[in-house]
Amino acid sequence: MQIKIIAVNDAPVFYNISNEEINGIDLSSFPEGASYIGTSFMRESGIWGLDRVNGELHVTIGQHGLPYECNPDGNNHEWQGVNEWVDANDFDPDSCYIVAASAPEGAEYIRRENGWTVAMPQTEEPSA
Repeated sequence: MQIKIIAVNDAPVFYNISNEEINGIDLSSFPEGASYIGTSFMRESGIWGLDRVNGELHVTIGQHGLPYECNPDGNNHEWQGVNEWVDANDFDPDSCYIVAASAPEGAEYIRRENGWTVAMPQTEEPSA
């Protein structure tokens, strides 16, 4: 199974992916050559689209980008996907796969309770 991650306004923070199942939804019966754009029920599980191409399932899931915890370049808090497919076996639920479009240089990606944000790393102040 191949997974593409897009930036969305609401998505699960964690995904449980196993074989052709995502967050408890079995997708193994999805037919060859079919395409599906998720309904609200599927989106609640984080699934935004499905395609089966040459026997392999391609699933689009979402990650939620929160407002930045630092000043964005250009006063813009937008997020975007990188438009690349990831093998489901390589998917790391603890990684951010979306990109902060206007994060300042040096900002770090941080997972919060309901999504991902970017913040500037804390630096220690020198002692006197």
